[in-house]
This record gives sequence, C-alpha cells and structure tokens, in this order.
Amino acid sequence: MKPTPDKAAILARVAGTRAILVEDLSGLGSALDLPGRLRSSFQLHPAAWIAGALALGVTASSLFRRNGREGGIARWRPMILGAFGFLGNRLLTLSLPTLTELIESEVTRWIDRRQHTPKEPTSNQG
Repeated sequence: MKPTPDKAAILARVAGTRAILVEDLSGLGSALDLPGRLRSSFQLHPAAWIAGALALGVTASSLFRRNGREGGIARWRPMILGAFGFLGNRLLTLSLPTLTELIESEVTRWIDRRQHTPKEPTSNQG
C-alpha cells in the first residue's frame, strides 16, 4: 500500500502554485495590453510623444510635397496619405482618453496650486 501524503503539504503546494500562476498571468496580461502600455508611455513621456509626432509630420510633409513631377512617389501619394490619415486617426482615437486625463490632472493640479498659495494682502490706501 502507498503511504497517503500529508493533506496540509498538498494544500500548501497548491496555494503556492496558484500564487505563482496568478502573478505570471497578470504580468502576461499587462504585457499584452497594447493600449494600456501606449497610454502609460504617453503619460510618462508626453513631450517625447508630441515631439515625435511633430517630427513625423514635418518629415511626411517634406516627403510628399508636390514638386511638379509626375513620376516616382507621385502616383502612390493618395494611397500613402490615406494610410497616414487612417493611422493618425487611430492614434488620436487611442490617445484621446489619455490626453483627456492628462489635461484634467494638470488643470486640477494648477487650480489646487492657485488655491493653496497664500495671497498677499492688498492695502487700499487712498
């Protein structure tokens, strides 16, 4: 006959395995949450995102400027600009909630700062 294993030891092992599995799955879920990662990246580095968007816009506008030539990239221009428009729309749609939160938090912080700063007394000497 086989000896019966200790029930408490089995329960402890199952609980430990469950905790490790929950930790791994939550890490995997946050790693696969692309909108959440973009949102947090935008919140941490908004200036870099804005500067990158401006640089991309300037580069794209210089690449697709009309020079009067009909060869080369000119025939692909409508398709490429349409793709940029679609991707820009998706990027704005994804970043709109983050931008709203960022603006609301900055305005709230600015209002709190203005309310908590002591005002100098004004004297009305005629």
